[in-house]
Amino acid sequence: MISYKALTSASTILESVDDIKLYESEIFSSNGSILYPYDLSTTLTGVIYEDLKEITDKFDDIRWSLYSSNSGNFESDKEWNEKHKGQNPITITKDEIDGKSVIQFEAYKNFSGIPGDDTLVACSRISLIDTNDLLSS
Repeated sequence: MISYKALTSASTILESVDDIKLYESEIFSSNGSILYPYDLSTTLTGVIYEDLKEITDKFDDIRWSLYSSNSGNFESDKEWNEKHKGQNPITITKDEIDGKSVIQFEAYKNFSGIPGDDTLVACSRISLIDTNDLLSS
């Protein structure tokens, strides 16, 4: 037997989840996901959709994250993330890619009005490979 209190709590949780709308997102790369020797950089553009309609301009809190294949680069990855926060599109040079890197695009929305109480509503990833780094190693 389920108590009234448990049902009320579950109902409140479901209402809260229902209030948070999830959006779809994609990342587009101007040069694809493989950088060949003649590619010096690529431009990544994050796009956010609501019901198949592009609404990226409605989001101010956009964040990019870089995850290098070299696990020793945590500090430089963190610096890179801060440098690209709020930018869209971004340009990535082959010097920023260490063989293979994963770039994550995130969109946040503040539903509560409380500063810092941001909710992740869309997220996409792309893997970038620099063939020069792969050939040299």
